[in-house]
Amino acid sequence: MKLFEFPAKHCPELLLMGLARIPGPSWSGIREEMIDTLFPIFVGPRPRPSSWSVIGSMWTIDRKLVVRTIVNMYLEDNKALQRCLKIALELEDCLPILLSLPPHAFVVELATAASASSVAARKNQKLNLDQWLNQRLVNASTASSFAAVVVQWMQVQNLPLQILFVFMKCLNANKNVMTRVTEEHFVRLYQVCVQRYPQMQMIGKEKGIDQLANEYFQQIYSGTLHFVFKCALLLIRFHFTSLRFTNRISIY
Repeated sequence: MKLFEFPAKHCPELLLMGLARIPGPSWSGIREEMIDTLFPIFVGPRPRPSSWSVIGSMWTIDRKLVVRTIVNMYLEDNKALQRCLKIALELEDCLPILLSLPPHAFVVELATAASASSVAARKNQKLNLDQWLNQRLVNASTASSFAAVVVQWMQVQNLPLQILFVFMKCLNANKNVMTRVTEEHFVRLYQVCVQRYPQMQMIGKEKGIDQLANEYFQQIYSGTLHFVFKCALLLIRFHFTSLRFTNRISIY
């Protein structure tokens, strides 16, 4: 290890890239140990001037190492989430890879950040949180554990109402994948949310709203509603009704 002390201190970029380009495990693990020591210097919250060049090069050499380093950075300090997101947005296909990792609070928190990030939006990588959650919740191999992770994570978060609504709606629509314990925790969480935000009571009716709207439009296109003025009157009635449930249909 003494052999690497001088280059590790004075030119860590050159040492790291040289070691990374040596194929396969070697030197009884010394190579891997040095890489694991050097690479976080460039990934961490206090990057060097050459960090982006090194990170980009490492991504082309060893994606698993980059992913592991990003996750470890979060595990050591979850305040580094924005740094994790920034790196993920700079590397091609990195964000989708991170978001497909096994269920963990890091994955959920990263997805939440990516759905609200203006930087992600400018790079056309803004995440559709609703769609992503539903995809994860219908994956038979991990849905149950993912639901448990999400519910547990939400219990210690203070989420904006818009984000909270998305999570609660998707979880409510996929309660069938939850274990009994997870569902009990979800129900308690839902009750707390409703007490704080009474409008959350609409969550259980979202599916009904969509179905009812579709039924009316199917009637229009199939000819069941024969006259245009009937359609107009129907929409006017929806718009001015005092019932919030019906009123939501007219905004389609």
